[in-house]
Amino acid sequence: MTDTTIDLENLNKNIREQCEKISNSPESIATILSELKNIINNQENFEIKPILDLCVHKNEKVRTPVIKFVLELNSKEKFKPIIEKFAIDAFLSTHFYSNPAESIVQDSLFFAIAEKDMNMLIPMIKFFGNSSTTMKNNLLSRFTKMAPKYKINLTILEECFKIYPEHKESIEFIHFILLQQSRLAALSPLVINSIKNQFEKTKDARFLIPILSNLKPSEFLDAIPFILKLQGPALKTFVWSLLAAKSAPFNGVQFLFEVHKIEMSQPEFKSAIEIVNYSVECKNFVNCQMLCTVIDQVARLGNLDLVLYTANKTMELYSESQRIILGRILPKVIERGICDKKATWEQLKNMLYALKPQSNKVILMLPKAFLASFLQAHPDIKPSLRTFAQTQGNVNSDIMQIINA
Repeated sequence: MTDTTIDLENLNKNIREQCEKISNSPESIATILSELKNIINNQENFEIKPILDLCVHKNEKVRTPVIKFVLELNSKEKFKPIIEKFAIDAFLSTHFYSNPAESIVQDSLFFAIAEKDMNMLIPMIKFFGNSSTTMKNNLLSRFTKMAPKYKINLTILEECFKIYPEHKESIEFIHFILLQQSRLAALSPLVINSIKNQFEKTKDARFLIPILSNLKPSEFLDAIPFILKLQGPALKTFVWSLLAAKSAPFNGVQFLFEVHKIEMSQPEFKSAIEIVNYSVECKNFVNCQMLCTVIDQVARLGNLDLVLYTANKTMELYSESQRIILGRILPKVIERGICDKKATWEQLKNMLYALKPQSNKVILMLPKAFLASFLQAHPDIKPSLRTFAQTQGNVNSDIMQIINA
């Protein structure tokens, strides 16, 4: 056995002894760590594992200062791969812990490194897809706290996109990362182009949320069919991000206008309904006048089901919209043949009855067969409708005959 070997064994023995002291006497940790630092100072070959084991010590008073100590070692190229592998393995082991407090013990070193090294996003993304809802929420919360210290670069972003085909369940976390980054600072042109390319490959409209302000109007219009494929929280985030964007290609009114123009499938129609609901919730960005402008513009060319839904929703929220909807919107949709479709006819019939007697003028505009059907369903409205009709000079005898039947 050479002197070098003996010296190394003594060094490692000394390190283990110091680590044992730390574990048993956390109140003396500052002094012991200082001694440990002197022991390994300028040493390139020593056993780092006993030190790393303290990074997952159950006592936070041990764990936290040792992690700080290890971060200094992590700056040395020789130890970096060993430390990061240990941190990643400990982080991945949190899959087996149901208690968040136990998870923090295992993943503290990982997140301490991750705050300074964006390469740690890769294991985070892979981990996310295989996690429980609790673990996912924990990861999202931890990343939100770290996000201000990050600035995503093209290299890391491209690595994230490479992971995507094999880890599709992790895409939610990738979108979350991009959204957080876009809210904190302007994305670079290279990153924006990379995100656009990823949208073109996947047609996943969530990729557009962080770059809404960077889209051309034509790009946004082309994306609307894919926006209508979004559901739930993703669609809500899209709508709210668009409405709040300072320089988006379309404002709230223009977006709603374009959505109302599209002929769509039933799933897309459900998304369009949600878009209307989310939009009207944002009263800071969408008001009564805007909604009335939209439905007035699309009454002659938009999706009748959606026009009627939006008209109803607007009146629910803004009683002052009733005059415009009764005076301008409903006459237009009746002229377009809204009564010919059973679903929209039922909606219109209920709306007109709910708005009586203010709706009398519109009721008289119904085609004769539908007027008869309406009065058959709601005979109680006949007296007030008859009185109103008699005050109008242009109601023909056929209509009066139906009312009097």
